[in-house]
Amino acid sequence: MITLINHQGMKKMAGIQLQSPSPPIGLAYLGAFLKKNGYEYTAVDACGEAMSQVYPFRGSEKILIQGLKTEEVVALVPNETRVVGF
Repeated sequence: MITLINHQGMKKMAGIQLQSPSPPIGLAYLGAFLKKNGYEYTAVDACGEAMSQVYPFRGSEKILIQGLKTEEVVALVPNETRVVGF
């Protein structure tokens, strides 16, 4: 089993920002290639699965992480995973 992971979003808190996460198109391309070639895979979108969850990056008040926490991402990786792609 192959697991593809889209990382969390990172935001710098300075001034006005109008950013929104973009779909993980790179993982979609990889997933299509894997599917076409008969490989079993799953995908975890660490940003998209928890867009309303925002927390400080390693205690910094100026940088925020958007999405699942690392522990939550790891919990979504199936036990039978042999290859992880980011």
